Amino acid sequence: MHLIALHDSAGSGNPVGVSGNIDRLPFAPYFLFKDLITIFIFIFILSILVFFMPNLLGDSDNYVMANPMQTPPAIVPE
Repeated sequence: MHLIALHDSAGSGNPVGVSGNIDRLPFAPYFLFKDLITIFIFIFILSILVFFMPNLLGDSDNYVMANPMQTPPAIVPE
């Protein structure tokens, strides 16, 4: 309720009454473009890792042939 009342009325202002909108940048062209560039770079790097180097962060134990008659050495009784 407080946010609705705050934004419906004149809003909150400073006690001096001086407008602070002089050195502000609008959000839409500047920060939106910067955030979209960051997202595209992240997606590009992630897709390179997924499609061209999928085993880069993998474990080498994944390539050891499994023996169904032997328990893996990592599994030990307590």
